[in-house]
Amino acid sequence: MGDHELHPTDEAAAERGRAIVQAAVAQTRAPLALRERIEADRTARRPARRRWALGGSLATGAIAAIVAVVLAVGGGAGTAPTVAQAAALARLGPTASAPAVDPAHPGLLRRSVEGVTYPSWQDQFTWKASGAREDKLDGRRAVTVFYDDPAHARIGYTIVAGKALDEPSGPGRWQGSEHYVVLKRGQRTIVTWRRGGHTCVLSGPASVPSERLLALASWSGTEVS
Repeated sequence: MGDHELHPTDEAAAERGRAIVQAAVAQTRAPLALRERIEADRTARRPARRRWALGGSLATGAIAAIVAVVLAVGGGAGTAPTVAQAAALARLGPTASAPAVDPAHPGLLRRSVEGVTYPSWQDQFTWKASGAREDKLDGRRAVTVFYDDPAHARIGYTIVAGKALDEPSGPGRWQGSEHYVVLKRGQRTIVTWRRGGHTCVLSGPASVPSERLLALASWSGTEVS
């Protein structure tokens, strides 16, 4: 986990750590026994508290311990996933190769989630699919396809299975029948919308203008000549 170092003065690294914890919280619940034990410790209000050393970097074991504590005292069962949790998956990076371009439909990739197909942007916008990952958010499939541009910026496009998530508050824009919401979260820009009854989330670094993300999000993949 050398790529997940946290430095107190390094905001970008801290954002990565928060994304890891947030995604882990969304996917897993700690065992009941662990929850009860931590709750008992909190109730007893023991004076001695463990201090976390964040000096040069946060070691793998420390990150795992932080995740375990957050899971133990986190939200209860049945909590619906949020757009922010879906967007956090893009910070974790790909775990599988990129889906191939569909030769019969060059504006689309050979990957979809319950009927919503990922676009191929490499000809229209120069963003090329570079990897993918699949996660669970409160039991739902969440598939993320990553795209890189020639300047080596990376964005993640996540589609969450099941009914659409609650739409967050933020600046909105209608394009055709789709409503897009733009969010700023630390050093990230997020665009979310609904397509085919599902929530789609596009997340990228602040260096990628929101207008660019909106152009990508609103392109259906069927406009290739």
